[in-house]
Amino acid sequence: MDIRAEVANALHWNPAIPRGAVTIEAKGGLVTLHGVVDRAYQKSYAEAIARCVPGVTDVKNKIDLGRAVNFDP
Repeated sequence: MDIRAEVANALHWNPAIPRGAVTIEAKGGLVTLHGVVDRAYQKSYAEAIARCVPGVTDVKNKIDLGRAVNFDP
């Protein structure tokens, strides 16, 4: 079983997580998530999705939140 591929697939098919926003590293059952998302719920949801994949024993969530650009002077 390729845990990295399984987590990537689970994130890919979830409409709450922007496609291509999160990359995955896996060593054994330890999964590390990297990337940038717009909302805090997307960050926590990506971690929850990864934890539900069979074989995952721990998740390090290194996803950053994007910063809104303020156009007011």
